[in-house]
Amino acid sequence: MNRSTLVILTACSGLGSFIPAVNLSKWLQMQGHQVSFHAIEQLYTPEALQRFLRTQAQCQKDLRTAILTQRWLSHSPQSIEGAIDDIKLENLLSLWQQNEVRRFIVFSGFWTLLLNRRFASLRTDPALQIDAIHLDVGRSLSWAQASELGLNHQWLLDPGHTQDLIPPPPVTPWAQRNHRIAVHGGGWHMGHVEQYYPKLREQYVLLIRGGLDATDSDHQILSDPDWKPWSHGCVDGGQFPPQRLKTSSGTLSQSTTVTSLFQQQLSKSLALVSKPGGASLIDSFATCTPLVLLPPFGDYEKENGQCWLERGFAVTFETWEASRFSMSVIEQCHRNLRMASRHRSIYGERYENKNLTETR
Repeated sequence: MNRSTLVILTACSGLGSFIPAVNLSKWLQMQGHQVSFHAIEQLYTPEALQRFLRTQAQCQKDLRTAILTQRWLSHSPQSIEGAIDDIKLENLLSLWQQNEVRRFIVFSGFWTLLLNRRFASLRTDPALQIDAIHLDVGRSLSWAQASELGLNHQWLLDPGHTQDLIPPPPVTPWAQRNHRIAVHGGGWHMGHVEQYYPKLREQYVLLIRGGLDATDSDHQILSDPDWKPWSHGCVDGGQFPPQRLKTSSGTLSQSTTVTSLFQQQLSKSLALVSKPGGASLIDSFATCTPLVLLPPFGDYEKENGQCWLERGFAVTFETWEASRFSMSVIEQCHRNLRMASRHRSIYGERYENKNLTETR
């Protein structure tokens, strides 16, 4: 680690900010950058980490619990600070201070509450750069109470200036895509998406994250259940969960590219059925894959869904069902996405020259 190191700060809850952060980290390393990658859960006390895991399990079982937890966190940012092991935090801050690290890319607003301890006195330092990466149209839970710190806000889904994190792969033409629909319930698998499977299977092959309620005809993306993002995923600049694609014809392991296996397979699918989480919109835009929207979780997801509907990139599940799951409905969304993608910009390209000490 040295003064030119890029520090990426994210969180593990749901993987909605974790996977995009890994995408960016891997691409930056390919450009020759040294990247230090951290998830806030690495700083938790053992007791706080156990509470986090229990809360995650409860939210998966009961959506009402998840909503109440979200409301509590949005009004209690100090709960995050209370979960932090002060010794771990001070060791990390000291490491940055010793190496004069000044460039940060922050995917979770919870980090700003902690960074304020270190950088409150450095706000006027011209070398200090803290980019706040917003994966939602509006302020998500972690950013609701964030400390400003002179942040350089990057709204990736801004309708007037939509950005990809990294250069996207070539868009798979509609006629070359598999007759397949991807379905997932977000990182915490909330919302009981399996209830939608039978209707969709009548016309399409399904691509499912996880093996629950899968049939032999489905394509499944399976992950190692023992993999933990705050330990296994934060080594060597950030790592994707080990995944494999299981189909009736065999199993394909995770590739070594800068994108996740799910995004690679999504780019070959006709649509993604999902609640409107920010990461789903990011994947949708990068691959020009339409969204079929399930009920949102929280106000910020509601805002995400409304944005995608207004831009013609998505339909609600009810609307698509009323059309008898017509392919022409989602094909039009794909065309709209392709049209919009002609005017996209790439956030990561500002760091493309590894020798630059100033990126703005």
